[in-house]
Amino acid sequence: MADTAVAPEVGRRNTGAAFRLRGSPRYNILLLWLLDLGSMAMNRLQRFFLMVLPRSWGRGIETESRAWMAHCPNCDQETSVWDHGGIRYKAAGNPKKLFRCPACGKVGMQALRYKPAAEAKV
Repeated sequence: MADTAVAPEVGRRNTGAAFRLRGSPRYNILLLWLLDLGSMAMNRLQRFFLMVLPRSWGRGIETESRAWMAHCPNCDQETSVWDHGGIRYKAAGNPKKLFRCPACGKVGMQALRYKPAAEAKV
């Protein structure tokens, strides 16, 4: 039985270069895709859901997550939940979440509001 696990080389730290890939090519491509940290527009969770779910569902999740806006109380900047690296799909209510504002850099409780695509600033 072939070992499909990723094992670090003995005596090395667990950096990205220290992993040896084993197993099927499809598994290796998936692993490299999930471990790729260079210049990502999406975080790993978003990329995972877009890869696993059907394309139409992925577009729906991204569209709705972009319609949910987080409002910074310090600088009045609005940023979509998707741009913060989150997913908000088929959700209700207007909760407050802890985010760092990309405009002013302050961490604070930001109110989430749903703005349909016509109103959302993307």
